[in-house]
Amino acid sequence: DPILALPAGITTVFMANGDKATIRLEATGSIIGDIRGAGVGTTNAGIFRLTNGATGINDGKTETTMYTATVLSGSHFINNGSLTSGRTSTGVGGLGVHTSGQNSLFTNNGILNVSPAYWSALAASNGTTIGLTTELGANAINNATMNIGFNEGNRGREVVSSVLGARIGTNGNFTNSASAVMNVGKTVDGDDVYV
Repeated sequence: DPILALPAGITTVFMANGDKATIRLEATGSIIGDIRGAGVGTTNAGIFRLTNGATGINDGKTETTMYTATVLSGSHFINNGSLTSGRTSTGVGGLGVHTSGQNSLFTNNGILNVSPAYWSALAASNGTTIGLTTELGANAINNATMNIGFNEGNRGREVVSSVLGARIGTNGNFTNSASAVMNVGKTVDGDDVYV
């Protein structure tokens, strides 16, 4: 049972360890939900966890709280499908793709949506939703589309959280390629959210 083989304190759907390890969510695959369990609130909770040069590929659709992917120690995560950081139905925020460590890499060739949190009627309780983070020698590149703050939920803009498309920590790197688009405050269809 793979769940029994996980290190203590880690809650993840897919885990790959080592440079010959590859995991893939196929184009017809979909993972939507809130991450619960050990490690919640840290980089130990998410859908994809890649360590020691592993590769993870998303060709499908994910929408989740906590981390969509944690990419560590020289691993590579490739999004060719659709990733949504935060839950649009519940208003709970997400922390996106966390890439950390020398030669770790996140490549977005698909769609990365960042949905603001609005679960609470108190703006201060809704925190910040993040699309991606790079730090400590890690890199991220957007070759396609990022929709940052693409909705305002059902409570009104007075209470939505702040959103960060790309959060660059110490020695992190981010490139938005010449052909890539970063939409801020627009729906996935390109309409203005805040009019």
